[in-house]
Amino acid sequence: MPQGNVPIRQRQAHQYYGFAYESLTVSTTAIALSAASYIAGNKKAQVAHITIETNPINYTYDGVTTPTAAIGHNLVATSTIEIEGHNNIVNARFIRSGAADATIKVTYEA
Repeated sequence: MPQGNVPIRQRQAHQYYGFAYESLTVSTTAIALSAASYIAGNKKAQVAHITIETNPINYTYDGVTTPTAAIGHNLVATSTIEIEGHNNIVNARFIRSGAADATIKVTYEA
């Protein structure tokens, strides 16, 4: 049976499934992911699959460092990342690193 676009670790382990989605604008002030999206009832996201749609961003997830245009991990448009672990998702912060706002799209998995 074809597996489609399901990540291979899901096909093998059958442990995660998508349950929420959001689109966020990343601007000149660092933002967090939305708790209303990564927590739904008794579900807490364990993985955040993130696509950078437009313009570059910087991000951190250590819970200590706030990203700036010059600090953090840099990602360019069309990049994708997965942040694993609920605490890392809670601590994730994003800020644009270029001259224009960026858009990120996030699917949460539990």
